[in-house]
Amino acid sequence: MNEECMRQVATFIVSENFMDLAFRFMDEHDDIFQIERECKSGFEHKLEFTDVHRQFVDTFENLLERYIFDIGSTVEDVYTYASNRCEIDEAGDSVVSMVQSIITLFEYDVFASVMVDKEKRRYLRQITDSWRNTLNTY
Repeated sequence: MNEECMRQVATFIVSENFMDLAFRFMDEHDDIFQIERECKSGFEHKLEFTDVHRQFVDTFENLLERYIFDIGSTVEDVYTYASNRCEIDEAGDSVVSMVQSIITLFEYDVFASVMVDKEKRRYLRQITDSWRNTLNTY
């Protein structure tokens, strides 16, 4: 894994195809989280949330893993490279930061939060559009 491979991974993750699939998935499962948006007293995690999260992770981790394999690397290489880059550069490599930020959607708490809060989802869409534009200028 090198900087160019990481840039390819970042470009794939923020690509219109990948993110449109992710947002379409979120929109298609939005109704499950509607009750939580209407609840004023707090956030209650339901079993359906974990089922939707598992579907999301299975779908998008598979896409990401296949892409990483197709460019001749492994998921472990990506994580190792990202970890090493963050240790070298405390400010963090912007490409590595992009990849790490999107991958946090695979974590249940982050995913559920984005599903319940449509503003967070809109922000995620805006930031990935911005990242895509940034990567296209390299």
